[in-house]
Amino acid sequence: MKINFDKTFFFNALRIIFGLFFIASGFTKLYPIEPFEFQTVDTGLANWTLVPFLTRILIGLEVFLGVLFVVGIFLKQTRIVTALLLLFFSVYLIYIRFVLGNTEDCGCFGVYLSMGPIPSLFKNIVLLLALFFLHINHSLLFELKKFNKIVFSILFVVFFALPFILNPVDRAKTYHMADEKVGKPLEINGFDNTIFNGDTIDLTKGNKLICFFSPICPVCKLAAQKLAILEKQNDNKLPIYFVFWGTPEHSTEQLKAFWEKTNSQTIPFKYLETKLFFPLSGPSLPAIYYVQDGIIKNKTAYRDLVPDEVVAFLK
Repeated sequence: MKINFDKTFFFNALRIIFGLFFIASGFTKLYPIEPFEFQTVDTGLANWTLVPFLTRILIGLEVFLGVLFVVGIFLKQTRIVTALLLLFFSVYLIYIRFVLGNTEDCGCFGVYLSMGPIPSLFKNIVLLLALFFLHINHSLLFELKKFNKIVFSILFVVFFALPFILNPVDRAKTYHMADEKVGKPLEINGFDNTIFNGDTIDLTKGNKLICFFSPICPVCKLAAQKLAILEKQNDNKLPIYFVFWGTPEHSTEQLKAFWEKTNSQTIPFKYLETKLFFPLSGPSLPAIYYVQDGIIKNKTAYRDLVPDEVVAFLK
């Protein structure tokens, strides 16, 4: 039996799916936007002053391009801008993977779908191929001709403004790099009465090692594994505490994999939601704080985690 292939339907469906993909990619980065902001600063694309605006503009651009594909407005120009954007992000992914050595989540879909730089690079290649097929079959694509300039202008204003409306820039909120916290109090309400594994711990008294981790972060797992060995060597008596980004409801399987990899189940832990976690941890994970009577005395990452220094500080 001969099957009729409707190329017009196929490529218009591809156009719409392509646009919806961009819309979803943009909006998933908007809530929460902090991880996207921190990663942008951490890779040097913006400073702390500009990042709340740059990230929202990028989200607006991504959603706007997606909407143009779905509606079918100025498709030739939209394809060109989209291809340039995908090439820019591909170069960025190569940079963070091979120059910065980051193998963690690239943040392409916010906190909702974890994807490393290499898988995300392949995703961009697939999108560029789809864009190429849309280009060579552009004569089959529906395109809005009537009032297209007016519709374009309205969509431009709406979707570039929308990220600022849905998630406004908080001018009262200031981010500080983690190193700037040294010598200052650990600023979070309730840390004098914090529950770890059902036990109430006063983190504002005595010497403590407080580690800010993501359960899916490979380097966090390395740090936790090192600390677990150190803890075992000291009869599980070192005051080390893990603070995980997220909530128990969304991280059960991730945490299970974390324990299996690190064998650090004996170390007390708790979760902090995004709006509390990242202002404390800073943009890079892991963030490990040496805290004395509630004051941050030192901050290290995995590479600077020296076992003898940890034991000397905590004993």
